[in-house]
Amino acid sequence: MEEIQQFLIRLGIAFLGALLMGAVSFGVARRKGRDTVGWYLTAFFPALFGFLTLLLTFPEKAAWYASGILAAVLAPGLLLVLPGLETPGQTKGCPECARIIDWRTETCPWCGGLTPVPEWEEGTRVRRPLRSCFLYLSLFILLALIVFGLIGYFCVPDEPRAAGPQTELPAN
Repeated sequence: MEEIQQFLIRLGIAFLGALLMGAVSFGVARRKGRDTVGWYLTAFFPALFGFLTLLLTFPEKAAWYASGILAAVLAPGLLLVLPGLETPGQTKGCPECARIIDWRTETCPWCGGLTPVPEWEEGTRVRRPLRSCFLYLSLFILLALIVFGLIGYFCVPDEPRAAGPQTELPAN
């Protein structure tokens, strides 16, 4: 029973770590005018894989640890490198220093220049191709996990067989 509890604790830590990486990516994407849901999912799944790799692999294999750390920080690191975008209703560019700032900000925090709030029609729709791609991908992954989980549950015998030839014990 202790082994199962240890596994569940590690699984919970990996899930919380992936949620944290997704939340960090969500915040950075919002600040940069990028698709928030798409970047959350882009960071969540590799981070979940990375943290599971870190917590459940063999401790003597340093390459597994390196791959886990790389997978966990890859999407947020990539997002930090990408430039910000002007997104209607979310971010705008400062006319003096050309940095991306929040849509409602009237004074640029970097140069102090005045930035009027642009007009934006409520019916205008912003295209977010990354969001739909990763929503479909996450649904596919969830469906595959359910199917493979059911296959594993119903195809594994209840009583493990001992290795070696099967012999019957004589009846007393």
